[in-house]
Amino acid sequence: MFINPLISAQNNLQQVKQDWNSDFNQTETLVCRKCGTTLDDFLHTGFVGCFECYKTFYPYLKDFAIDVHGRCVHTGKVPSKEATKAAKKREIARLFEQEQKAAQNRDYILANQLKERRERLAEEIP
Repeated sequence: MFINPLISAQNNLQQVKQDWNSDFNQTETLVCRKCGTTLDDFLHTGFVGCFECYKTFYPYLKDFAIDVHGRCVHTGKVPSKEATKAAKKREIARLFEQEQKAAQNRDYILANQLKERRERLAEEIP
C-alpha cells in the first residue's frame, strides 16, 4: 500500500497543531509579520514563506521536525572526501596551536615534532 508522504506530513502537522492548541489554549492564528504566511497556510502546505516564518512558527516547526525526523537539528551531509579533508584541516589547526604553545614554553623539540606532523598532514590534502 502506497502512503503519500505529503499527506502523512500534513496529518502530522495537524496533530502538532492540535497538541499545541490543547497544551497552551491557543486559538488565535499566528501570522508571519514579514510575508503574511499564516499558521494554517504552513500547516496546510508544509512550507514556510520566508526566513522570519521560522521564528514565528518555531514551536510547530520544532515539534514537526522531531515527529518526522526524530530530531530538530540539521546535521547536514558532507561528501566523504570533503569530510576527510575538513577533518585534516581541523587537525592541522590543532597541531599549529600546540606547536605555538610548545614554542612559548621553550619546548623546541616538541614544537619541531608538531610542525613536522602538521606539514605531513598538509601534504596529504589535495
